[in-house]
Amino acid sequence: MARLGVAKDPRSTRDVRRPLPGGAPPAWVTIAALVAIVVITVALTPFQDELERAVKALLLVVPVVGAAALGGRVPGYIAAGAATIGFSMSLPPIGSPLQIAVTGDVVALIVFFLVALVVSTLVSNRIDVLAEADRQRTLLLRSVSHDLRTPLATIRAASTELLDDVEHTPEVEERLLRLVDLEAARLDRLVSNLLELNRIESGAMEPRRVPIDPEVLIRRSVERFRLAPNGVVVELDLDDELPVIQVDATQVDQVLSNLLDNAIRHSADGSPVTLAASGEGSGVRIEVADRGPGVPPEEAELVFQPFRSGTIAGSSGVGLAISRAIVERHGGTISVDDRPGGGARFVVTFPAG
Repeated sequence: MARLGVAKDPRSTRDVRRPLPGGAPPAWVTIAALVAIVVITVALTPFQDELERAVKALLLVVPVVGAAALGGRVPGYIAAGAATIGFSMSLPPIGSPLQIAVTGDVVALIVFFLVALVVSTLVSNRIDVLAEADRQRTLLLRSVSHDLRTPLATIRAASTELLDDVEHTPEVEERLLRLVDLEAARLDRLVSNLLELNRIESGAMEPRRVPIDPEVLIRRSVERFRLAPNGVVVELDLDDELPVIQVDATQVDQVLSNLLDNAIRHSADGSPVTLAASGEGSGVRIEVADRGPGVPPEEAELVFQPFRSGTIAGSSGVGLAISRAIVERHGGTISVDDRPGGGARFVVTFPAG
């Protein structure tokens, strides 16, 4: 998923309906730009002979830049057209818009219009990039703070209980220590996901493939969640003979851990999560199913977007987005649908080579 760095919420709209910091809609920006162009054109009329065309062009481009920066592409393009008409009035015969006979003047008019369009597009694109960067930064902080809060609170509660003067049975102490270890592992996954996201966006993530038995990877990942804090148990359903696949063991382990962590967090206390694996052609098909609220069909793609803002309760981090990126880099697929009987089912396929 090399496109991860520019993925956006598919429900978001961009540019045409972009609100202004002060709350004025793009229509008002367009009107203000048109008024500014008229004022500049009228103000320059007495100085037609004294001013160079370049000066007139630069002055008329100013409202175009302002319209593009504050209102987006549509106001910028409208302002570019109006500015071109205003610029044509400075060409002979003076004061007669669009009545030009000289070849040089026609070329100047065309060049001005193209420059105005390019300037409008560049300014609008730059504003969009800055706005998207700010949005991603805000969502990142919100996501990280959300994902950090629960494991940190659990670790603090467990460690406080262990440091208390009250005597605990060995079983209780072991359960609290395992809880601390489990939540610390979740924090480690969060950091790994963020680092992996940076590698993907920079194009530096390439799998180091080696032949491996998928059952080994699956059992290693499941073992980490043997004592989930909400009592959820991971049930395995593995074919007797799974084909060997050529994958990056660390990256695939990260995918399995992200899927299991996601399923456990969205499961009711004590309900099971099922991980099934079977051969599919010469590759492997892995399913992780929970008994949680499921994923609405309209959010089946949204859940794989980084820092998503869907209606599903729980983490809004990057685990599923990272998982899709890794799977697709291996030539596989990942999808989500409803589990028969309720809940969500994530399906991953890895080819043999």
